[in-house]
Amino acid sequence: MTSIINRKRLLGLLTAFFLLPQGVRAADSRSIPIDVNIIMDGSAAMQAADEGAVNWVCSYVIDSLLREGDTLRLWIAGETAKNEFSGPLKDEDTKEEIRKLLRSAVPGSRTADFTGALQEAARMSASRSGPAITYTLLVTASSAGLSPTLTGAGANYMRYSRVMEFSGWRALVIALNADSRVQNAAKAYMTGL
Repeated sequence: MTSIINRKRLLGLLTAFFLLPQGVRAADSRSIPIDVNIIMDGSAAMQAADEGAVNWVCSYVIDSLLREGDTLRLWIAGETAKNEFSGPLKDEDTKEEIRKLLRSAVPGSRTADFTGALQEAARMSASRSGPAITYTLLVTASSAGLSPTLTGAGANYMRYSRVMEFSGWRALVIALNADSRVQNAAKAYMTGL
């Protein structure tokens, strides 16, 4: 009787395993490296939301998205955009260094130079050769601080973006240098290619 129950349990476990979606069972199998740009608000408006935002970035981007071989660039956007880290992800020690940089940054400037950081990120992404995916994340707690970027020289960078709202702050995922790809896709669609 016990062997019948054990066989049923084994059969049930195997059935459940094979019925799970492939993504649940598979490890990250992407082979193309990605370039990740993180732009953190360094203004005083970010002080109240800083810990929650940094924890989310560490969990969502550093721990879940990044893999060895990816490239990360981290800016703290204060009065001027300051590049705190730029380089390939080599190992877990590199991830820990990035977490420490994020946690040690103290927001407190009067403004946030998002446009400067976006310009640098776009320039660096455009100069990369080879097949790479670029993921740009801008984290801010101030609509007023983001306003000059949306209405000024940075507006073109923000054209293709998605906003995720959180309590007291927001994360914008921005598609940098997407204009040519969008135009080529539209041409291909219109000509039937």
